[in-house]
Amino acid sequence: MYNNVTYTYTEEEANFGYTLFAALLMLSFLGLIIFIANRHNHPLEEEETDEKTMESLRKVDMFQC
Repeated sequence: MYNNVTYTYTEEEANFGYTLFAALLMLSFLGLIIFIANRHNHPLEEEETDEKTMESLRKVDMFQC
């Protein structure tokens, strides 16, 4: 009933697939390293503290006027 057709990849196609997979894997690790380094230099909590500090400085300026 069914015609079983199997496709075998050539060596060139297999090498291209492995190369593509390796490149994507390297890019994902590179992105992860950059994300961690960026977060280490600029923590997310620090930005909130800066906004709170600026807000409190504005309040102090208003009272001094």
